[in-house]
Amino acid sequence: MRNPFSRARRLGWLLPMAVLAVGACDDVRNTVLDAVGDPAFDFDLSADARGIPGGTVTRTIAAADSTVRLTLRPVPGALASGVYQFWGVNRDAAGNDVATALVGRVVEFFRRDSLDAGGLPVIDPITGEDTIRVIDSTVVSASIGTYAGSNNPFVDSVRVWLSNQDPGNAVNPYLQNAVVLSIEGAAATSPSAAKFLWRRIGVGGNGALSYGNFGGTDLISTISPNDYLFGVAGSGLGAIRGPEVSVDLQQLARPPVGFYYRLYLVGDPGDRATFVDTLLVDTLRSAYSAEPAESRVSLYDADISQLLPGVSPTSVSRSQIRNCVAGSDTRNCQNTLQPGGVDQPFDVYREVWLMLAPKGSAVAMGRTRIFLGAVPAEAQ
Repeated sequence: MRNPFSRARRLGWLLPMAVLAVGACDDVRNTVLDAVGDPAFDFDLSADARGIPGGTVTRTIAAADSTVRLTLRPVPGALASGVYQFWGVNRDAAGNDVATALVGRVVEFFRRDSLDAGGLPVIDPITGEDTIRVIDSTVVSASIGTYAGSNNPFVDSVRVWLSNQDPGNAVNPYLQNAVVLSIEGAAATSPSAAKFLWRRIGVGGNGALSYGNFGGTDLISTISPNDYLFGVAGSGLGAIRGPEVSVDLQQLARPPVGFYYRLYLVGDPGDRATFVDTLLVDTLRSAYSAEPAESRVSLYDADISQLLPGVSPTSVSRSQIRNCVAGSDTRNCQNTLQPGGVDQPFDVYREVWLMLAPKGSAVAMGRTRIFLGAVPAEAQ
C-alpha cells in the first residue's frame, strides 16, 4: 500500500484531497496529515486512446452514382436523447459556409463467433481462439440523415452510404468541401456547434475522419487552423478509501463541443463483452479550492464555457472526480455511490475508466475511454 498522505507531501496539488479525506472526522490527531479512519489505497490513471471517435471516408463514382461512404469505428455511443446527424458543407458565392443535411443508408456491422452445425464456436486451428465473423444489420435502407449510436459491444463498426441518387439529398455528397457529423437534439435543418467528426473531402479526398471541433470549410488544407483536434493529454492519480473514490487530474484536454468527462468503475475485464458490473462515480468537477465559488464546480459545460475554473481554450488545468461517503458534508461532493457490501464494497470492480461521453448520452457507460486505471487489490 502506498500512503496517499506521504504522496501528498511530495505533490502539493494533491494536498487538498488528503486534507478533505480526513477533514470530516472528529478523531483527535496531531496534524491533518495523520492517517485517520480507513486506509487509502492509491492508483494511477494512464492514457488509453483506443475509444476516441474516428473512422474513414471513401468517395466512389459508379456511372451516374456518386457515393460517399463513412465508416465509423469505434461506434458513437448511444444517445438517450438527441441524434447524430450527417451534413455536407460548402461555400456559397459570397464565401459563406452553407451546411446541407445529407441522407443515406446506415448499416451496423456485428462481430459474432462463427458457429458449427452443432451451434458451438469454430476454433481457429492456429491461434486456438474462436473464429470471428462480421455480419451486417441495416438500420435503415435509405433516406435517413440521423443515427442514435450504439453501446452494444458486439457492434464492430457503422457504415453510412450517402449517394447523389438518393432522392432525399438536395446536394451531391461527393461534391461537398466537407462531410460532417454533429450532435443534435432532434433532426435539424442547420447544424449545432457540436460538429465533432469531419473530413474535408474536397481537398483531401479519401482518408481519416478528424475528431474535435470543426472549424468550417478550408479550400487549401485538410486540417484548418480553425479546427480544434482532440488528443488524449494529462495525468491522473486516485485513491479508494472505505466506500469513497477520488481522482485528481491535471491538464486534461478540453472536451470537444458536445462532450463531457465522467468516471466509471468496471468489473472483471473478461466481462467487457456484456459490460457487467459498471458503476458511475461522478462527472468531472474543478479541483478543491479555498474559494467556495471555484471549489468542485461542475465541468459538464467545460466544452462551451471558459468561465469555469481551470478551463482554457484547449485544456482543463486541474480537476477532480470524487464520490464521498454517504452523509458527507464536503462541499459539492456527491455521496450517492453504492459500490457494494460493507466489508468489501469494491470486490466486483477491477478497473477505473475515465470516459468522454456525448451530451444526451444514455446512462450506460459508452465507448470512448480516455484513461485507464486498476482498482487496487487491497480495495477489492
